[in-house]
Amino acid sequence: MKQLLWALVSLGVLVIGLSWLVAGPHHGPSPHCAGRIVIVPGPRGMPLECICDEGKLGTCFNPGS
Repeated sequence: MKQLLWALVSLGVLVIGLSWLVAGPHHGPSPHCAGRIVIVPGPRGMPLECICDEGKLGTCFNPGS
């Protein structure tokens, strides 16, 4: 019974640690959001105009659209 308890506690700590590592870098402001509207490189090198919301990139669209 003690071994089962230790195994469950160890597994829980491992799951929490892994989830912290996976989710950790995605918290906080995006390095691209220096203002309310920013221009960032798009998927094919074409620029995209993006709206920042609470320091994170939100909706992106072609400039001038």
